[in-house]
Amino acid sequence: MKIPPFTLKEITDSKGMPTLEVSAILHDETIVAKVPSGTSTGKDEASVLAPHQAVSLNNELNTLLAGQEFNSIKEFDQKLIDADGTNDKSKLGGNTILALSMLFCRLCAKANDIELFEYLKSEVNIPSVIGRPKPLPMMVMIEGGVHARHGANIQELLVNCQVTDGDKIWQVLDKSGHPLGMEGGFDISLPNTENKDDSALHILNKAISEASVTASLSIDMAANNIDEVDRYSVDNLIELIKKYNLFSVEDPFIEEDEESWARLSREIEGRRLSTIIVGDDLTVTNPAKLKDALAKKLISGVIIKPNQVGSVSETLEFAKIAKENKLFTIVSHRSGETDDDFIADLAVAINADSLKAGANSKPERKVKYARLSAIT
Repeated sequence: MKIPPFTLKEITDSKGMPTLEVSAILHDETIVAKVPSGTSTGKDEASVLAPHQAVSLNNELNTLLAGQEFNSIKEFDQKLIDADGTNDKSKLGGNTILALSMLFCRLCAKANDIELFEYLKSEVNIPSVIGRPKPLPMMVMIEGGVHARHGANIQELLVNCQVTDGDKIWQVLDKSGHPLGMEGGFDISLPNTENKDDSALHILNKAISEASVTASLSIDMAANNIDEVDRYSVDNLIELIKKYNLFSVEDPFIEEDEESWARLSREIEGRRLSTIIVGDDLTVTNPAKLKDALAKKLISGVIIKPNQVGSVSETLEFAKIAKENKLFTIVSHRSGETDDDFIADLAVAINADSLKAGANSKPERKVKYARLSAIT
């Protein structure tokens, strides 16, 4: 693929914060990629360059890339990673590299007259499973922590179900007139007691019952953002898991508390519970971090967010390692989103188990579920 001239531009994400867009013209069509930003971030995520600084690199990056021929996304990304020359992508910014990386994938798909997920699938080489269901939506219904102004310590309370069933649950909750959080779920005021997380889960369970749909519950603790006094112990978490038959628990402990991660995983296995322990801030879509977590038996599932690692090729490498080790894979959005639907194609390309894109209530979230439905 020969790279055409491109233009970096500052845009606004769903939180009203600046982020990046890059565009190029191929076959008289404008090809665009937009990157999101996170609120709950792991300490080992790729560095983010201020969007206005990234835009100032437009001419320099065009000199580096435009007119050059690349045979794969890995080769293209490596050119940028080498040009950056840092361990955390702090010179060019993981957001800048990712925007260009996503653009390259879309250009390749367009040049070969194939869908984006088809191009990504050809680059990652994860075997398809005949008859395997499409990625199941994991939809945020109630928000807490740093994603909301009120409510639970738990950052996200989610349902695992088809979009139409998730919409019914959302409509039940909407009857009470709660404001919305960052990701389209509800910011529910709860009594300021030790049991407010339990109260939120009870409310969501009741909404599922009232909607008369089949759905399981998941939570994202985002423990990095919970005050130490409010963090869960392994025993407390086991109680919550058993009470609500939780399908998955994401980031139950801070990254440094590997002893608790390992103990929880042992307890889940020993008690023959089916709950998936999911790494996000712990693994940050970084292949090296994932290998470490696997060696220490800390997790049974992972979140996959391209902007955590800052390139598509490294995201695909991470996904392949996760699939080879039979981890539950969840491709995820960020709190600061755009109307780019790249992650839906990514989820299909890697045979992900779930797509987590918020509630189906805001345009930047809806577009991802709509794309998933269109290509599966």
